[in-house]
Amino acid sequence: MISRISLSITLLGALATTAGLEAQLFQRQLGGNLDDRPNCVERTIDGGSIICGDQSLVVYT
Repeated sequence: MISRISLSITLLGALATTAGLEAQLFQRQLGGNLDDRPNCVERTIDGGSIICGDQSLVVYT
């Protein structure tokens, strides 16, 4: 589980500047079923990103 989260965060950081980024782009690379795939990536006011509104997965770029 930790390695999946780390890989997600790494890929998000690499792709965060891409316009129209959808979480499925990097989540699909990790495998898992459709229920595991987040459906949104939101920017925070301090320049980070939140996957599906989950504050525990904040990525600072």
